[in-house]
Amino acid sequence: MLNPTAFAAETPRNSKTESPFRTTPFGTPNRTTVAKTPKRDTEKDIRDLLANIVDDTSELVDSQTYKDPRGLTVQLLEHQKLGVAWMRRQEEGQYNGGILADDMGLGKTVQSIALMLANPSPDRDRKTTLILAPLAVIRQWEAECKSKADKGRLSVYVYHGARRITDPQRLQSFDVVVTTYNTVVGEFPRDLNGKMSDETIRKALEKGEGVGALFRTEWYRVVLGKYRAYEAQNIKNRSTRTAIASRHLKAQKRWCLSGTPIQNNLDELFSLFHFLHHPMFPDYVTFRAKVTSCLATDYDKTMKRLQVILKSIMLRRTKNSTINGKPLLSLPERVVEHVEVTFSEKERTLYNALEAKMKRNVTDVYQGGQQRGTFAIMVTALLRLRQACNHISLIDQALLSEKDRLGLAAAETSKSDSSSAIVPDPGMGDLMDAFKTLAVEQSRVCAVCFEPYVRQWTLDEYDRTHCEDCAKQFQTGANSESVRDAESAKVRQMIRELRRTRDQDPAVKTIVFSQFTSMLDLVEKPLRKHGFKYVRYDGSMRNTQREQVLQQIREDPETTIMLVSLLCGSTGLNLICASRVILLDVWWNPAIEEQAIDRVHRIGQKRPVHVTKITVADTVEKRIVELQEKKVGIFQRVPKTTRCAALSLIANLHESATHPLQP
Repeated sequence: MLNPTAFAAETPRNSKTESPFRTTPFGTPNRTTVAKTPKRDTEKDIRDLLANIVDDTSELVDSQTYKDPRGLTVQLLEHQKLGVAWMRRQEEGQYNGGILADDMGLGKTVQSIALMLANPSPDRDRKTTLILAPLAVIRQWEAECKSKADKGRLSVYVYHGARRITDPQRLQSFDVVVTTYNTVVGEFPRDLNGKMSDETIRKALEKGEGVGALFRTEWYRVVLGKYRAYEAQNIKNRSTRTAIASRHLKAQKRWCLSGTPIQNNLDELFSLFHFLHHPMFPDYVTFRAKVTSCLATDYDKTMKRLQVILKSIMLRRTKNSTINGKPLLSLPERVVEHVEVTFSEKERTLYNALEAKMKRNVTDVYQGGQQRGTFAIMVTALLRLRQACNHISLIDQALLSEKDRLGLAAAETSKSDSSSAIVPDPGMGDLMDAFKTLAVEQSRVCAVCFEPYVRQWTLDEYDRTHCEDCAKQFQTGANSESVRDAESAKVRQMIRELRRTRDQDPAVKTIVFSQFTSMLDLVEKPLRKHGFKYVRYDGSMRNTQREQVLQQIREDPETTIMLVSLLCGSTGLNLICASRVILLDVWWNPAIEEQAIDRVHRIGQKRPVHVTKITVADTVEKRIVELQEKKVGIFQRVPKTTRCAALSLIANLHESATHPLQP
């Protein structure tokens, strides 16, 4: 039987013992000396912790007799009723909140709104719930609060922009205030940082010098809304200003809404514990002593006890979960079709030439023992091949923007709020660092194949330089206007799919995802040519433009296509107005694709959902798909970083230097 009482009492028997987590292909983390902490009654802590655990949420309430909160305009599903009951119990217990980690599409937002109605503040002078969310969905939060509650029941204010209210008393007059993560950081004094103690930061905030209204307001409840990869990276990293600032918002109740509360390592747990003001882990030194160090000496037992602690503050249901033997959701059927297309003769010639060049470069790097910029060159080789699979002219456009060079369909920094910027995957920081190294030497490498060159070739108005081989190969190939305007194999298949759908039912709407915004540029002309009315949603758009686009695709029957950058629109959006999805390219992490599909296949969808995933035969994409299939189980258990997935493909690419890419 599990004995959690020994969890905090145990200390490492051998501080030099290595945990399975501490030796990785990317090096060993720096060791941190754990200072001694004051003794506390750890046995009582654990007893109290266990007393708050609910093994089955059905124990909380009979969902058949449960009544939805007064003022709620929708009827909660059974699992949502249990969730709201659990959240209310958490707020009334010792922890004053927790982590709602339900899977995507299970209704974390509506459960949170129901909680606001079910458990309002008894103090009318401190009644406000503050919600932190990505810029792209703050208006969606506002709309959800207004539509899911009776008219006038919840007053909602969006705290954003230069003209926002700065009087704490006026902010406290609203029931709900919605703001962005970046706004919170912007109002946190710049001279405060993670090296300071919580007490020092608290006293500085009390002085009020350079402190924004968000930190001068007494909130009843603070909710970390669904965040994207960029916000997740900052929130889960204990030393970032986002994590520090969020923790020091003054609130009685604290919640985190995330389907993936832990992504990379157990240190991310500390940041969430810290935000929640969990009494067992008041600081990082304590967390390391009670968790990290114990993992090194007794991994299994420590993990089990940590799960016990998590269970006391976290509720996690997936779409595969059941209640009384029945699935949580009864969604329409979802069919995923993998369509493999073939290159035209010209596309194949150009692709093969590029692939052969990349293989030589990869082999040279490995055999030459090159260190500096190696990772960036490897990933860029894969990126170039993936771009060529979409449309050969993307190679010519490859360096037009940083986001496409990194393989990101990411948001550009908005002039009004940089919280719209997105880094798509937790491991992408590694790529960005690598590319910074690469940029130093960029003037000495080819813009297509990244091979060092001597003679410079200027091919176009962008004054980019290419090696002699690529200059000759692409001067009459990808660079020509006719090639840029031509429909690639993927674009041709996309048009066939869209025309087939239109012939079957003109009212059906389709969401087309690509991780390359330059690819979205290329598909616009064929859409117009074939008579499709479409809208586009990507990170370069202001929030008001995004809202207009969403309204148009939802309400205009003539608009049947929406082009979406994968990582800008893969989370937070509700696109049940569509029932068809086309994925124009594959991503390292299959979870990102699942998130995109879940924008359509979610609660409220009435039609069967058909997903078409388009790849090119006998290309690097086949290896990516194989990697996805091989790693999908691991991704489901512990989402992998982009770096891990990229390294797997790099190894494959190196192997294929002497063996064909085609299986």
